[in-house]
Amino acid sequence: MNKVIKQVRLALAMFVLAVVVAIAYSAFPATPVHAQGGGMYAFKSSGPVQLNPNDSALIGLLFPAPQRTDKPCRLRLFDSMGKLFADIPVVGMGDGSVRTAFFDVTFMDGNLRVMDHVDGKLLAAQSHSDGMLIGLLVPAVQTSGRSVGAISASIQLFDSMKQRGQVIQMCDGSI
Repeated sequence: MNKVIKQVRLALAMFVLAVVVAIAYSAFPATPVHAQGGGMYAFKSSGPVQLNPNDSALIGLLFPAPQRTDKPCRLRLFDSMGKLFADIPVVGMGDGSVRTAFFDVTFMDGNLRVMDHVDGKLLAAQSHSDGMLIGLLVPAVQTSGRSVGAISASIQLFDSMKQRGQVIQMCDGSI
């Protein structure tokens, strides 16, 4: 009789352990984060990146241009203290095609400037900067609630002679 009770307790303990493991496993997303996430709010980030005086960076983005967006993709740049200094909407063409966007970042005389690579328009600036920035690309949100993020994103660093030094891929993440 004592042996039967031990076997029942062991079976019950194994069952409880299996239930606890199943609950713990289901608490974390089991699917990978990717650009066309079904409801998962995926983003790409990079940094901190340190620019030396007279250095520059080119931020390149490749993403599908989602149709019927409720909120466009946004490029957000933060300084070394975590303060947001650039919040740039990246509007797609609305036809579902793939789109690129490039932004120049320059660091001169203690000033950090972000400009559109195509037309040179100043999009954001920060004075008294230490040249450090953190990039975050927030995906677009369609009217259906589905998020559409970047396919690829990188930051290329250039020295004062305009020689490319390093290419930093923006990493996948989720919130």
